This record gives sequence, structure tokens and C-alpha cells, in this order.
Amino acid sequence: FDQVISLISFDFHLRALLFQELSRFETKLRTTVAYVGGQVDPLFHVSGNGLRPTEEGCLGDQSKGHAAWLDKYRNSVSNLSPEDLSRNFEFENTSEIPIWGAVELMDLGQLSKLYRLTDQFLSSKISAEFGCTPSILKSWTASINVLRNYVAHHGRIWNRRFTYPPKASSSFLPKELEHLRRVGDGINLLYPRLAVLRWLERDDLHGFSFDEELRKVLSSLPVHERINLGSMGFPTDWHDTELWQLKN
Repeated sequence: FDQVISLISFDFHLRALLFQELSRFETKLRTTVAYVGGQVDPLFHVSGNGLRPTEEGCLGDQSKGHAAWLDKYRNSVSNLSPEDLSRNFEFENTSEIPIWGAVELMDLGQLSKLYRLTDQFLSSKISAEFGCTPSILKSWTASINVLRNYVAHHGRIWNRRFTYPPKASSSFLPKELEHLRRVGDGINLLYPRLAVLRWLERDDLHGFSFDEELRKVLSSLPVHERINLGSMGFPTDWHDTELWQLKN
């Protein structure tokens, strides 16, 4: 029973740490989409200027198109309270909310899907801010959003198998993440998502070290023959890889 309680506590602290790190990523994504997208068209999320009709590779699937995204976006905005809309977002004689206000009203799922709808020009401009290619960042945002949903809704994290694995086979994969190509079936576990978040946090200037805090949490993993880091996809030499030797 003590082992069970210890594992529950470990999972709680792991979620708490991930919530902080995911919040940093989400804030940067909101800021980047608003800034870069706003330069193309302050209302690009509504007008479709700079967007594909459907997500790349999903031609004809209307459920993954801009029209479907826009319906859900408008529905979520219509359900907001007056307090949520207390600031004046009107822009050039239209009641539409410009992108720098709209990103504050989207959850990460809506924001992630909006980015996956961006065309080559806009997606390249946004991904350049993160130092990777559009196809990689689009994959990562989808993967991170799944993780975020489990964290936000108190789902078990430590040995869960996730959907939407982060892309790790591209020839444009950052060199610090090349070891993800060797994890095999472990790409569906937690570690690859932690590795991606660590890489995205490499230039963080807020004095927070995801690397150090993660090591502290991992040290509290209960000792048991059936409980180990491998159940979360950690390679045996993960702490010696170039990724985890990076200094902020």
C-alpha cells in the first residue's frame, strides 16, 4: 500500500512540473502565432488568409479543415462571459477579434490545430521562431497537446501510452534529439515528449531549469522491481545524451 501511495505522489509531482513547462510552451506558441500571423493578416484565423482549407495531408477531410475549426472557435467565443470579453477587441469597424486577442481565448487544442492549418509561408515563419521545421513543429504541437490534456485533467502520466507521437524520423531533427530515433515503440511513451519540451526550453531566460526539476522528481520514483524509468520510455543512457547536457 505504501508503494501505491508513493507512486500516486510521484505522478502528482510529475504532473505539477509538466504543468509549469507546458504553460511556458503554450505561452510562447500563443505569442508567436499572434505576432507572426498578425503581420500577414490580423484576422487570418477568421479570413483564412495564410491558412490551408484542410490540414496538410488531410485533403477532403472537412472535420480537419478551417471551416470546421472556425465553427468551433465561434462557438467557444459565443459561450464566453462578458467578463472574458471585457477588453475592446474590435478592429477596423468589425466585431471580429484580432489574432492577438483571439489567442487568449483559445485552448491549446484550438491553437495547435490553427497552426497545423497554416500554409507553407506562415508555418515556416512560426516554426523558425522555435528553431525547427514546420512538419516537426506541427507534429510536436499535436503531441504536446495530448500530454497537456492528461496533465490538466489529472490523468495518470508515469506509464501511459499516448497518441500522436512526436515526429522523430525527419532528417531535419535537431541533433540533440537524434537519440529519439532509437527509442522504437517507446516513442508512444512519456520520455520523447519530455525530450521535446526540454529542447524547446533550451533558450529559456526565466531562471527555471526543467532539467534540474525533472531529475528531482524522477529521484522520488518508488523503488520496485516492476517500476522503473523504462516504463516511461527513458533510454538507459538518457542523462548522458547531448540534450540533457545543454546549459541554459
